[in-house]
Amino acid sequence: MNKQLQLKFMFWVIRVLRTLLRREDGDLWKKLDELSEEIASHLEPEKDYVEFNTNSNVLVKLNPKGLKILDEYYKSIKGFAGTSTDGYYQFQAHELMSLFGNHMYPNPPPFEPNIRISKKSLH
Repeated sequence: MNKQLQLKFMFWVIRVLRTLLRREDGDLWKKLDELSEEIASHLEPEKDYVEFNTNSNVLVKLNPKGLKILDEYYKSIKGFAGTSTDGYYQFQAHELMSLFGNHMYPNPPPFEPNIRISKKSLH
């Protein structure tokens, strides 16, 4: 379990304990308040975004337009087009952007709109 998750868990356990105590237990109530504030000060604020490294691998399902672009690219560098897993091709995200970026418009784009990104790649 990562440190932030441990801190959040401890924070909420303390808040529940504090709620269960009667206010008459003033010293313990106050100590739990102080402890929860101390833990809260070490918690990172929640983000409304996810960080993604463009060197990470992504999987896309190419349509005929995308397969043609990929074939022409590999012919131009005399390379091998790679293999497809379950109909998906793997690229580093920046490579996908570079190779297919100019072909996204006019429609249709060269691959299906849903891209697979490994959960390990998300921070």
